[in-house]
Amino acid sequence: MRLTNLSPEQIELGKKRLWVVALFGLLASMLVAYVMAYFGIARQVYDWAGALELGLWCWVGFCAPTLLGQVLWDQKPVRLYLIDAFYWLVSFLVMALILLYTSVLFVQNSYNTQGPGSYVGNE
Repeated sequence: MRLTNLSPEQIELGKKRLWVVALFGLLASMLVAYVMAYFGIARQVYDWAGALELGLWCWVGFCAPTLLGQVLWDQKPVRLYLIDAFYWLVSFLVMALILLYTSVLFVQNSYNTQGPGSYVGNE
């Protein structure tokens, strides 16, 4: 609260519309995940090292410079920037790993040759 200059009244007002904020936060995160999945496909990310690299480069290219505007233009403390930037770095890295492992699961399931519609051995 101290770093963002929020009053207790502003915090209480925010609690009243928490579900709206949470909904928009979820939608924004889904958009970030969609775009990151697109870049992961374009860069052909197939392992955890590539996923971490993708998360890092997305953070460096899109998030870190944008958040820096808080310090440069809004006169927010550098400490707040570091907290927000680290939060987003972790978010991007975890999101990239989740996208990698869920895509691996979907690809493995799509090559299931034991289920219906399998034409292996039906020549």
